[in-house]
Parts: sequence; C-alpha cells; structure tokens
Amino acid sequence: MTQWHNAEMIEATPEAMRVYLDRTGRPRVVFLCDGRVDCWDLDHGRKVFELPASGISDMLVIPGISALITTSDAALQLWDIDDGSLVNQIGNVPASCLCYYQVDGEQRLVTAGDSLIVWDPETLSEVHRIPNLHDGYVFRIVAYHTRDGLPRFATSGSDATIRLWDPTAGRVTDPLTHNIDDATHLASWQSPTDGPLLVTAQGSMASIGAAALTVWDPDAGQPLATHQLSHGWYSDVAAFTDADRRCRIIAGVEESCGELLDITVADQELAARTMTPAVGAANVVALWPQRDTEMRVLAAGALGPGPAGVSVVRL
Repeated sequence: MTQWHNAEMIEATPEAMRVYLDRTGRPRVVFLCDGRVDCWDLDHGRKVFELPASGISDMLVIPGISALITTSDAALQLWDIDDGSLVNQIGNVPASCLCYYQVDGEQRLVTAGDSLIVWDPETLSEVHRIPNLHDGYVFRIVAYHTRDGLPRFATSGSDATIRLWDPTAGRVTDPLTHNIDDATHLASWQSPTDGPLLVTAQGSMASIGAAALTVWDPDAGQPLATHQLSHGWYSDVAAFTDADRRCRIIAGVEESCGELLDITVADQELAARTMTPAVGAANVVALWPQRDTEMRVLAAGALGPGPAGVSVVRL
C-alpha cells in the first residue's frame, strides 16, 4: 500500500533514484532529472542540496566511503553525501553508467563508456581498463559475485546484447541471448548459498505488449524464468532478499498505467502481484530498507495519468 506521496520532489521525468543513510543515519534520496541531481531528506520531505553540476548521466552512493559519485561527458566527480560539496574529480572520462563491487575487502568503482574502467573510488585513481565490446552505447551496468566469490559485472547495450565481464582477468563471456532485445534494465541479486541471479527487463516502446522480464543464472549463462507483460514496458527493476531469504524483484511498468510489480522468485518460477503507487507512472524505483527488517519501495515518476512525484510503498 502507498504509505505517503510527495508531489514536490520531482519537477521532470526522473532518470535514476538512489536511497542512502547520511552520517547520522537519516534516510535521504537523490534524484537524477534532466542531467541534474537533487538530494532530499525522506523523513521531513525537504531538499537538502542540489549538486552544482549538469549533464550527469548516472550516479551511485558508495556507503563505505560516504560518497556520492556522478559521471558525465565532462568529468567523474566525487561528492560529500551530507552537504553535496565536491571532494574530488577527474576530467575527460566520458561514461554512461556506473556500478561498484568489493574484492579482497576493497571497494571498486566501474565506469562504462568507450572502455570499462575500474577505479579506486576514494582516490579516483585508475586500477585497470577493459575494451568495451558493445557495438554502441552501454545502458546499464551491475555487479555481482560468482558462486566462488569472484567479482563480475553485467552490461546491457544498444547493440541488443547483455555481456558478462570478469574485471580481474579483463575478459568478457559470450553474450546472453534470451529475451534481451531492448533489455535496457538490469538488476543483480546475491544468495549466500545458491549463487547469484541476474534480472533483465525490456524497457522500450518497441517491446510494448510483449515486454519480458527474465531471471538468469549468470554463472551458467542460462535463463531460469520469464514474466511477460500484456501491456506497457518495464521502466526500472530492483532486487532484494525477503524475510524468507528469497529473491524479490520490484519492477516499474510504463505506458499510462503507473504500476509496480512485486515478483517473488521461488523454485525457478515467478509469482507476480500488482501494486499501484500514487504516482502516475513508476519511471524509476528504489529500495529503502527499514530498521524492522521490512522493505519500503520508492516509486518516482512525472509521466502518466496520475500526479507527478514520489510515493513510498510498503510491501
């Protein structure tokens, strides 16, 4: 059910949204809209800061170093998560998207552009780079670990491929090929016993009425289950572990319906239920863990028949 709705946080169609805790433990949310990033206090519904930068293509929060990192055609920039002040930057690193992962207790940042570059996020120093094998633009990048604990990441590209990468060896596996046309959205999920899952979702008007969300075993490179829409297309996906230690997927659906899908993965089958947030369309979604082990979902949108803004949905 929708817990609350705030119509002031969104002025344009959001492209990305992240939830994090500041240094005092207060929940905040950052939005990427029209190349700019705003930060809001979730408890009080007030704007905390706006980054003095434009043309931003992606952002992420790395909790271990209390940093918000953004990328654009102009620069890779590291910002303080409390006040939005600029901490560090490096120019001439064009990249479309970001992710981070851990290896041997250290955090690593990955930017995807002409090359996939691995960075030390605290110093913004380059560790190594891998040639980008996508024939075109990289839409999304997510990180995961194999059953053996080795770091990997997956990318979706404008060449209609999903590629899996070994950042340590600097090599790429064969691309995934099942239901990946227009699969612009990616999410990963990690089980401590059963290994990783990868979620791909078709997210363009070309897939309207037949858009598929597919769950993969990335170690085997095989699809496990698929959920197909009868209307609209997927706008965003996120995954988390529920109280029963199962993979739960939250997916936004566009095309004037404003729906959220809550999908449970069990025994290689998908069970979906529909939620309707107060926003007109769930353009982007984010997960907000609670102290009581429950999960809240943030849905933000500015398109659709309902109002623009942000809804918090209790699962």
